[in-house]
Amino acid sequence: MKNIKLTDLSISCETKHITKVQKVKFLGSTIDNYLSWKFHIEEIKPKLNKACFAVRSLRPYLLYEVVRMMYFSYFHSSVSYGVIFWGISSQNNSIFKIQ
Repeated sequence: MKNIKLTDLSISCETKHITKVQKVKFLGSTIDNYLSWKFHIEEIKPKLNKACFAVRSLRPYLLYEVVRMMYFSYFHSSVSYGVIFWGISSQNNSIFKIQ
């Protein structure tokens, strides 16, 4: 079987030329041109670290139910959105360590 290399692929739709980009944000997920999800994970890491810090800081002062609501509203919603796509990525370990 031959190795096929794709170099500069030119795509046009009607009269408009579609340019190649390194990454694009689509429906809240950052997709790069190799589908590695590296950029998406790097974008949500700071958000998750802030949510983790807030939950950890306020845990001694709030009721368990309130802390649980904070976790689900800030952290869990960010992690679970699109996890079916980026969850199998090789960079996902850093996200699950934060959790």
